[in-house]
Amino acid sequence: DLYLMHWPMGFKAGEELFPKDKNGSILPSNTDFLDTWEAMEDMMDAGLVKSIGISNFNCEQIERLLNKPGLKHKPANNQIESHPYLPQEELVSFCKSKGISVTAYCPLGAPNWIWNKPEGPPLLDDPKVKEIAAKQNKTTAQILLRFQIQRNVAVIP
Repeated sequence: DLYLMHWPMGFKAGEELFPKDKNGSILPSNTDFLDTWEAMEDMMDAGLVKSIGISNFNCEQIERLLNKPGLKHKPANNQIESHPYLPQEELVSFCKSKGISVTAYCPLGAPNWIWNKPEGPPLLDDPKVKEIAAKQNKTTAQILLRFQIQRNVAVIP
């Protein structure tokens, strides 16, 4: 099994799942993710989990974790959003150079997310992806999944 730290930050404890201040800004926890990582390492040492990893960490955050004094276990995996509109090539290469596998979520795109181009087509309807799919006699979804597999990135649709 793989136990992941979903974000490199937490939210302020309280009644609200995503607590916000009066201006609508998210209220973060004051817990450092390195403290959370230590607790995850303890779980691994106790045999409660087989491996530990991270999700949505960038290169700087990973480097900070890897340079943590007393680090006992490095992350086995970084789970990130990745697809042709958001390939994250630098992050994928960085993780691989550190021996951290990468898993891509939303490999078929995330049409309702804020960074999508409203004027552009959803990834599954992208003309270039459709062209490649027709040429290879595959579906656009198969092309998008293969994009990740060819980069040695695991995929969770």
